[in-house]
Amino acid sequence: MEKENAGLSLRSKIVLGLLTPCFLVAGLGYYLLGTTSGMTWMAGVMDRHTRGAFKVDGLTGSLFGGFTAQHLAFNSETQRFDARGIEVDWQPRALLSQELHLLRVSVQQIDLHAEQVSTATTAPMLPASLQLPLEVTAAKVHVGSFRWFAAGSTQPDFVVSEVDASLSSDSRQHRVNLMNAQLPFGEMAGDLTLASASPFAVNSHITLDTTTPRSEKLQVQADVQGELRNLEIKLKAEGAGAHAHGTILLSPLDDVLLQRIQMQFKGIDVARWLEKAPQTRLSGRLDARGQQGDRMEGDGGSVRPEWHPYR
Repeated sequence: MEKENAGLSLRSKIVLGLLTPCFLVAGLGYYLLGTTSGMTWMAGVMDRHTRGAFKVDGLTGSLFGGFTAQHLAFNSETQRFDARGIEVDWQPRALLSQELHLLRVSVQQIDLHAEQVSTATTAPMLPASLQLPLEVTAAKVHVGSFRWFAAGSTQPDFVVSEVDASLSSDSRQHRVNLMNAQLPFGEMAGDLTLASASPFAVNSHITLDTTTPRSEKLQVQADVQGELRNLEIKLKAEGAGAHAHGTILLSPLDDVLLQRIQMQFKGIDVARWLEKAPQTRLSGRLDARGQQGDRMEGDGGSVRPEWHPYR
């Protein structure tokens, strides 16, 4: 009997030669996605490739589960985005079903800086579609503080804190459910639905609970309907002895943002808002249209004061 040849057969060598690159790719993929050092290396590559326009620092965890980042920044010609204290927990397996399922997203602080643009810019244009390639669900989103800075400003022009929300998006629409947001003048909650296809229908309801300087409760409700080019906001306010309702027409993509405002109000007591002012109940109406240069023209309506200096 002939002695069997030692070593691998030709067939085994061919199979091994074909599988070796697959093993290498799988190992490299695990290193890049499944380890902190791999994600840090990818972040450095993106930083160099974008010449510093996109930067991530302080990565820990892996893309196979939860991960955190100390700092994320993105710069463009018109704005600068800066986020700190980022935590993400998600389900990677959902990608096999073409879904991005985020269990929890938490960001300690987000700063958005508008940049000064020296050259003339063209009028903003809406895209052909707002549909995303994946269905997206974010069950819990928390932002500790969001600050917006106007161009050249060193102090925030708008601040909102303790934002709690959930997000979802499919082929038809995007939905936001805002459970809570703290504004300098009150607490806001509401919901928003935006269609993915043109003309991008909008439907939203927002409630703002605030107080007067005398700690009297006031609630403002806003119902928003229309399309991204033209929005109608129906307002209703009640509290502190006052009542108001009206309609605001907005055109976000036009040179004149505020197209028209119509308001009716009654029972507004100036003394409840201004310290040492006499008790004066104001009632009236307003009807004005927006003009170029942030001007308003129209019928100022009538204001009927009722003086109560001795109450």
